[in-house]
Amino acid sequence: MSLTAFPEAGIMPRDDTEASRFVSEHPEWDGRGVTIAVLDTGVDPAAVGLQTTSDGRPKVVDIVDATGSGDVAMSASARAVAGEDGLVRLQGRTGRTLALNPEWKNPSGEWRLGVKPVIELYAGQLKGRVTAQEREDAAAASKAIVVEADACLAAWRAATGEAAADPKGVADVALRRELEELLAAQAAAKAAAAVLGKAKSETDVIDVVAWNDGSTWRAAIDSSRTGDMRSAPGLASFKEERQYATLDRTSQLSYCLNVYDDGAIVSIVCDAGSHGSHVAGIAAGHHPGSPERNGVAPGAQIVVVKIGDSRLGSMETMQGLMRGVRAVVSNKCDLINLSYGEPTAWPGSSRLIEQIQNAVGTRGVMFITSAGNAGPALSTVGAPAACSSACVAIGASVSSSMAKAGYGARRGPDQTLYSWSSRGPVMNGSLGVSVCAPGGALASVPVWNLSKAMHMNGTSMASPNACGCVALVLSAAKACGVAYTPHSIRRCLENAASHVEGLSVWGLGRGLLNVRRTWEMVLRGAERATAELQAQVEAARRHSGDEAGSSGAAVADAMGGASARGSGAAGAAGAAG
Repeated sequence: MSLTAFPEAGIMPRDDTEASRFVSEHPEWDGRGVTIAVLDTGVDPAAVGLQTTSDGRPKVVDIVDATGSGDVAMSASARAVAGEDGLVRLQGRTGRTLALNPEWKNPSGEWRLGVKPVIELYAGQLKGRVTAQEREDAAAASKAIVVEADACLAAWRAATGEAAADPKGVADVALRRELEELLAAQAAAKAAAAVLGKAKSETDVIDVVAWNDGSTWRAAIDSSRTGDMRSAPGLASFKEERQYATLDRTSQLSYCLNVYDDGAIVSIVCDAGSHGSHVAGIAAGHHPGSPERNGVAPGAQIVVVKIGDSRLGSMETMQGLMRGVRAVVSNKCDLINLSYGEPTAWPGSSRLIEQIQNAVGTRGVMFITSAGNAGPALSTVGAPAACSSACVAIGASVSSSMAKAGYGARRGPDQTLYSWSSRGPVMNGSLGVSVCAPGGALASVPVWNLSKAMHMNGTSMASPNACGCVALVLSAAKACGVAYTPHSIRRCLENAASHVEGLSVWGLGRGLLNVRRTWEMVLRGAERATAELQAQVEAARRHSGDEAGSSGAAVADAMGGASARGSGAAGAAGAAG
């Protein structure tokens, strides 16, 4: 039997889109100068491959919790008291006496205090692992208490010869009292065992302390849950110093802090699942010494925006999405990847869609999102992909190398779609799927998974793959001084995509994304700058009984305020069609 080499190209698929060839031909156009916003469950800054870019810059620029799930109201304040041992102490909101880190500087002497239930910081999968381990450890300790009480009672019966279960049956007064005490101790041991047998994380709360060190606000949490904060790190807001810490040895949960409103709110940012780290690893992971594991754009930096609420099982909320888009704009990101979505009965306008359109139309941000995993039926593209042409919706393709590496399939089609990849058209008349990209990968996951990487598939994986491909194109455009807009890049993506025989346009979109051909088309289109015009066209919504005027409308607005991105001349760049 002959042995063949493992299909490494299918682990992190970059060949199908010619991204790997593009980077090998232009090593400095690997995403450098491009910032990708990952709107997802949050990203573990300690995850493998998410530490630095290919040119040594920090991979993660900022981490923001847009859900508010980690917010702590620092409503109380106190002044610490120095003890005879030289340690500064104060009483926390939990009632514990907190021994503070002697290295912390607080010129004002005022400390702001808050409290947070530990269980609210855990992702669902992590919660299950930690509580199960804590119950197992607690069961052994609680069992020992009961065994000791039972042994004392048995020894007393053996020594006295008394077998009565009820003290009233013991004639001797002294022996009766001894039996009553032993039975009471046994009952108390069983009651204590019932309490100790529970996972401490389900009931534990931790103290949070914030202060101003004279130059910036800092905060710390009592991860020991004992009040001993002598070695606790005092962290500034992540964007300032890019510091993070680990909650405890059992959970291995990474966290960072953001301090808002002069210490009034401390946001403890932890990821709500593995999804976001995996997405970030596909788009921009960088593995020094293991280039085969790199993401599509290893030179790109990322801004992490947590929109998956830990309190809701990582589900997104409208408030979180709105805050997320604002965080993208404030960080001046070039690209947004949103690998979230849900079914929509009829696509329409909303404040969120308006914000997305504004970010794309006037801020020059490209919005890449997953088409959905509701295929193969037609018209299954979800929101927000189905709600606005400002979103570039990505379908999920699979190749033979991906099938071999990810699923152990000996044979497979050279290129096709995953059966579950959502199909168009959208109910408002648009195509739905823009282009397709590889929809599976072995990529980074949070440290608390106790593994470095995991294989996942979905349009959630296709979207960051496409986002990384676009980052390569934008990196090249910036390096060459080529002007562009999100709309011109989208036209090039769709016109340069590779057609796959036997696949319908409703699932494939304009084709399989091709980085090299897209860049060539961007160059050709940059030779002539054109005014950018944005039009919204919708299908009629008329049904039986509707008024005649209820049909859809076509609105066109000249985007005179939209500036071309890149270092080239002002004005939007047209694309060769």
